[in-house]
Amino acid sequence: MKSGLVLGGGAARGLAHIGVLQVLEREAYPIDLIAGTSMGGLMAGLYGLAGNVAGLLEIQQRPANNRATAYSRTLRPEMLESRGFRTWLQELFGDRTFADLHWPVGMTAVDVDSGEEVAFNRGPVAPAIWATTAIPGVYAPVRVRGRLLVDGGVLNPVPVDLAHRMGATVTLAIDVLPDSDEPAPRMPLGRRALISKFGVTMGMVSKAFDIVLAAQRDYRLRDAPPDLLIRPDLRGLSTRDYHRGAEFIARGAAAAEAQLPQIRALRDRIQAGQAPRPASRNGYHAAAPAATSKGLLNG
Repeated sequence: MKSGLVLGGGAARGLAHIGVLQVLEREAYPIDLIAGTSMGGLMAGLYGLAGNVAGLLEIQQRPANNRATAYSRTLRPEMLESRGFRTWLQELFGDRTFADLHWPVGMTAVDVDSGEEVAFNRGPVAPAIWATTAIPGVYAPVRVRGRLLVDGGVLNPVPVDLAHRMGATVTLAIDVLPDSDEPAPRMPLGRRALISKFGVTMGMVSKAFDIVLAAQRDYRLRDAPPDLLIRPDLRGLSTRDYHRGAEFIARGAAAAEAQLPQIRALRDRIQAGQAPRPASRNGYHAAAPAATSKGLLNG
């Protein structure tokens, strides 16, 4: 029996994953592999790099993280500065590959030319995270091995099926997307009328995108439901509220605490069906053959 943890997308709301991870770590919940997309892909990579929540929190609190949300002043088709974000990722991961992480990790992106979902679980980590987090319009598309890629959450906001393709037989998924009925966020960017108008407009665009993603999430989860789904209550918090990290984390932890009986039951079920794990991974290069039909890139 192999346990897969699935981290969904949601921009700043993905910081709630940290709170859930705190509870899972305290409860000794077994993790054999992690699948993520968009912010969930970033969190999967950072958690795989750090190896524990304490290390993940240390990374999340570094001042350099602010570069990931700086506004772009270039002619590239993006709102936020992708070069600063890419530099931050490169500083964190260097030349590390997926085989260097503490767990097998997989993440998805979308080829904007073919519409195909592309999965990463081998090769350098930093470019894969850059691709999985390239929200259309927010960050410029990323070219990897001839493919023009954007955020994996566009097609698969909570990629439970990727965890299955990586070999998971039991899955716990965390969904941090807004519900369709949540009010549209207000995103004022200044006092001048034009800037305020732009902020309101972007709020409406963001709301429409949330509705589409929620429908896509529901469709994909019906097709590949997790054994346990945790959905933190994040009402009142927007996808841009990166400065409210402590609140996101607290709400994630509260959601996990509310489902402790289910978490413990699933933990006990996994532990009862597992043989003792080896002390080290000795390198990870596992992906079910079916993943190649979904566009698996090996670096």
